[in-house]
Amino acid sequence: MSKRLALVIALFIVASLALSACGGGGGSSPSGQGPQQVTLKAEDIKWDPTTITVKANQPVVITIQNTGTLKHNFTLQDFGVNQDVDPGKTETVTFTPNKTGNFQFFCNVPGHKEAGMVGTLTVNP
Repeated sequence: MSKRLALVIALFIVASLALSACGGGGGSSPSGQGPQQVTLKAEDIKWDPTTITVKANQPVVITIQNTGTLKHNFTLQDFGVNQDVDPGKTETVTFTPNKTGNFQFFCNVPGHKEAGMVGTLTVNP
């Protein structure tokens, strides 16, 4: 009887795992069009992370945290994004990328881009 019980439990676990794999919504809307959430830190003269990957035609919400002591700006020209962020402050930008590829984002405060405060947004289909 204990072998039978072990078999029933094993089948139940396998069935549960199979059903949970089919659910995979990941917290977005049923149509898969929920906003993509990204946190980006501005730290003195660098971005963390320097690469962001999102999907095309889905809203993107980027929370920009300026943890440094200097004023910064998040510019993503290809999608019309331009947001100042004061030291110690957090700002949020929302946009929907309508094309795929690699796009540069940078800080437009004089000298910051030239000092390396740049990153890449990759938009996948």
